[in-house]
Amino acid sequence: MGKFDFRNIYFWIHTSFAAVSIAFFIGLLSAGPTTTDALSIEIASVLFCISVVSNSGLSLFLAFFGNGAIYVSRAYITIFPWNEISSLPAISILSFISAVISLFSYYSYLYMAITIGMIIYTAKFLQSIIHKANVASFESDEDSE
Repeated sequence: MGKFDFRNIYFWIHTSFAAVSIAFFIGLLSAGPTTTDALSIEIASVLFCISVVSNSGLSLFLAFFGNGAIYVSRAYITIFPWNEISSLPAISILSFISAVISLFSYYSYLYMAITIGMIIYTAKFLQSIIHKANVASFESDEDSE
């Protein structure tokens, strides 16, 4: 298996998201009631809770069963989990991202808007790169025939 294979990438993504989610709760221990009672922090808490459980579970799943393609292909229907929005990998990734956005909204709605804007910009930029690479690959395949 290569350094950047599917299993390793998603293993580290899920592990990192779970660790950051736990860090949120550890940080919340020292917060006062004014902070913990804020709506955006309560929403972030629910989303980070979903994130820590789902990302930890998927991280363990990939650690134990990641070399079995039959198991991984059933959990990860597509290489981009967010394409299948109801899948557990999509829920785990999107709950983490939504929790971070909610956390930023506690500090400022401007920060939240900037975060959402950058997510959209980054997604469109990466989608463009992937599309161009796929077109170039398709054209080189046609040339070789």
